[in-house]
Amino acid sequence: MKKIFKSRRNKPLPPDNCAPLGELYFDYKEFKEKEIFPKEFIPELAHKLLKWAAIDGNEEKGIPPSLRISSFRIACGIGKRTWEEWAVRWPLLATAIEEAKEMIAARREFGALSFKYNATTVKETIGFYCDISRSEQERLAKLKDAQSMNQGNITIVLDGVPRTAELDKHEERKAKK
Repeated sequence: MKKIFKSRRNKPLPPDNCAPLGELYFDYKEFKEKEIFPKEFIPELAHKLLKWAAIDGNEEKGIPPSLRISSFRIACGIGKRTWEEWAVRWPLLATAIEEAKEMIAARREFGALSFKYNATTVKETIGFYCDISRSEQERLAKLKDAQSMNQGNITIVLDGVPRTAELDKHEERKAKK
């Protein structure tokens, strides 16, 4: 006799030799739970993310450039916590996220160099997308901290001024006045 287990949605689970049941996530755009099948859904999501990240935008057609991964996530209706859990759970999605970050970093940096984007804003946010920029920002922050620690009052202690004939004459003139 086959065992039939119930899922949290009160539907029978398939036997072990069948395809696994999907998982649920809450799509906050449609405000309902959706069922996904990770073996199909995650590779498709990773592919969509990379295609989206490659979009440089077209102002004439009203297509915005891909500048933030959260814009993609929000457009898909995936919550931040769910997105982060999926990135930890599925290395394929985590790899796609890193590749998308590199594409976005390159777009932002080139945009700043060509005066398409504000260079100050790009400088402040590029560390979120580019590992090299992040390490450079951390290095500069450490140097700044070290420099601020060294600033302040500096006291110089001299052993003493050697007595010379010129110094004696100077002190005599000063005393006469």
